[in-house]
Amino acid sequence: MNLNLIVFNIAFYLVNFLLYAIARQDASSSLGVGFFAIGFWLFSAVLLVIFVGKRIIVIRTIGDKTGIVTATPLLIYLVIVIARNFG
Repeated sequence: MNLNLIVFNIAFYLVNFLLYAIARQDASSSLGVGFFAIGFWLFSAVLLVIFVGKRIIVIRTIGDKTGIVTATPLLIYLVIVIARNFG
């Protein structure tokens, strides 16, 4: 898998876990953190499109395609939906 894509995924999930931890720590700030998370997701999606367009991230293999899917909030959304249904 592309090293740039791996770094992008790691940074994406670190920021998301950090936002989740902040929202869990202080319930009164969770709404603001939620708005910031949506803004971060939009920013990261635009950044991902730019990286793919400029050929900084090259999609060649199935692993790269999987990495692109996991670099979006789709996986986070699915985990939330599954956790709510079984939790």
